[in-house]
Parts: sequence; structure tokens; C-alpha cells
Amino acid sequence: AAGSDATMHCRSIGTRAKGQNSNLLRMSSVLFGRDYSCSPEKSACNINPGSEFIISLRPTGKLRDRLADKIVLESGVHVLGRSGKTCIKNQACSRRQLELDVNAESGIVTVRRIGKNESSLNGISLPFDEIVHVERGSTLTFLLDKPSDTTFTVHIEEIRAPRQVQHQQHPFFLRIRHLHVQLYYLAIDADLRAYNVC
Repeated sequence: AAGSDATMHCRSIGTRAKGQNSNLLRMSSVLFGRDYSCSPEKSACNINPGSEFIISLRPTGKLRDRLADKIVLESGVHVLGRSGKTCIKNQACSRRQLELDVNAESGIVTVRRIGKNESSLNGISLPFDEIVHVERGSTLTFLLDKPSDTTFTVHIEEIRAPRQVQHQQHPFFLRIRHLHVQLYYLAIDADLRAYNVC
């Protein structure tokens, strides 16, 4: 009977240790904001993923004499052509020559020619009514045969969000948490050895 009592006592200690360990991990998750199952590599400080982009058209060639400032394009669809905004005056250029679809969150820009006369991207003629992806630094010409008066450079500038270091992710706090767990396991081990009558 004494042996069975000791066995039950040992089992109760083991069960209590598991329960206390689970409670400790839950409490630590509340205090530190993360679970111990996360590895230090995964808990490393990360850059806040809220980066955005500024997309703009900058005039080149003779167009710079008439248009000193860049044209900033916000997220959405922009229909551009002969207008005061672009300073393109050539009558061959339609007022609705190019359609640019801009996503400032991802930095993705596409262009579609909707005007009658030819336009080009990096010197290559744009097919009519077809969507073409625009890379950073590309040259966009509204009139293929008048490049000096109708060409823009596409600028895509990334604005990085500020680094936000969370306390629970800092290596110093990781060490404290790991030390806390190690000390707890040592205490449980000592407790089990003290009552090890099995």
C-alpha cells in the first residue's frame, strides 16, 4: 500500500508539474506576447511590412523646358494624354492616349494604349488596348514619332516603414524568457528527486 501511495504521489507530482508548466507558458504568453514554441529565429526583429511606393512621371528632353515638376500618380487608374498636366501640345496625341493603373502599396504599374496613334515603352511600340507591365526607370513615350516632346521616365520610389522593435521580440527578452523556463524546469526536477520514492 505504501508503494502504491508513493507511486500515486509521484504521478500526482508529474501531473502537477505538467499543469504548472502549461500554466507558466500561458502566463508567459500573456506577459511577453509570444509562445515559447516560437524559435528565436522566428522571433527576430522584423521590418514593419507597411512600406509604400511613390510613383511619378518625370519629363525628359525638350519636355523639361515646359514641365519643370514631376507628375505624381496615386493609386488608381489615370488617363493621360495631351493636356496641361503633361504639357504635351502635339495634336497627334489624343487627350486619352494612355491609361496607367497604379498600385502605390505594391509598386506595380501597368499601361494600356487607348489612343489612336502609336506610343512606346522603352522604345518598343505599345499594342493597342493591351495591358503591359511598367518597370522602374522605364521610358514612356506618348507619341512614338515625337519622342523628344512626349517622353517621360517612370520613377518608382519605395518608402520604407520605420523599424518597430517590439519588446517581446528583442534578444534580451528572449534570453530572460529562456532563463525563466530553464529555472522552472530545474525546480521541477528538484521537486521530483525529493519525492522520488518509487
